[in-house]
Amino acid sequence: MNAPVKNPVAAARPPVWKQMASGRMVDLANLKSHDVYFPDIVEALCKIARFDGATPNVVYTVAQHCCLAYDAASEERVKPFALLHDFHEAYIGDITTPTARLLQAMHIHPGEIVGLIGRVKAHLDTAIFAAAGIPPFIDVAAYQDVARQVRAIDDALLATERRDLLAPAQGAGWPEPMQRPLPTRIRPWGQDKGREELLKRLSLIGIDGRG
Repeated sequence: MNAPVKNPVAAARPPVWKQMASGRMVDLANLKSHDVYFPDIVEALCKIARFDGATPNVVYTVAQHCCLAYDAASEERVKPFALLHDFHEAYIGDITTPTARLLQAMHIHPGEIVGLIGRVKAHLDTAIFAAAGIPPFIDVAAYQDVARQVRAIDDALLATERRDLLAPAQGAGWPEPMQRPLPTRIRPWGQDKGREELLKRLSLIGIDGRG
């Protein structure tokens, strides 16, 4: 989860325009809450594949991943953050861990890449969370607690997705040991069910994803 305590991108930047499914043009570099249109996010997330589509014979979407994160959150206060934790991917796609590591490997200052990706996500999350009616954290400890829980859910889902959706790895590369997978097996929903399930959970946190 990248929802920040305060917006790390305060100064206006040169615009970076992106067209969304509705036809809306959004300035990614200066995204504000009034620019966020949840039907556009739903439309994108129900089509974006996790793992760059490397799930044999099935399509497993970011929309389903977000829904399962919501379901896995044990505390009601954490559920909105779990649901929205990857909504920035509607704007920048799913920057997978291998992609981030490749960018690090190719950059003269590898640490800068990790920080930059994190800042971009936090910048977008600021607008998304504000549009969802979730105020920024004032208490840093409270933010850290929610972020820790969302990260643990994300890690457990990653282990579950690896178990249920990916082919057995033919070599090293995965971090070991991984978190314990969730007990329930994942059955991919596909685009249409992913859209409806995401809309359903958005409504549970007071967001109209249909427009």
